[in-house]
Amino acid sequence: MPHDAARLDETRSWLNKASKDLRAAAHDLQAAPPLLEDVDFHCQQAAEKVLKGFLVCGGNGDDGTFGTDRTQPEYKGSREVTEGRPHPRTHGDPRPL
Repeated sequence: MPHDAARLDETRSWLNKASKDLRAAAHDLQAAPPLLEDVDFHCQQAAEKVLKGFLVCGGNGDDGTFGTDRTQPEYKGSREVTEGRPHPRTHGDPRPL
């Protein structure tokens, strides 16, 4: 299977961005005291960017959704359940979804 040069360039771009996030995490880890929340953030960002690169390389994510089909019933349902109130996992709301 021939490789698309533009797709490979975009994949490299995502992996380079992930590498920079890992460098930032390593730097924050060396602080005294270590900036653990920042380390967590940069590691999460790096993982996300590696996954985006993987999806782009495989031909997914060309439309920016990275394989998320926003027309699926479970997506619509999850929006309806939480509409109008904060998501409990991100805003400390103890109520179930």
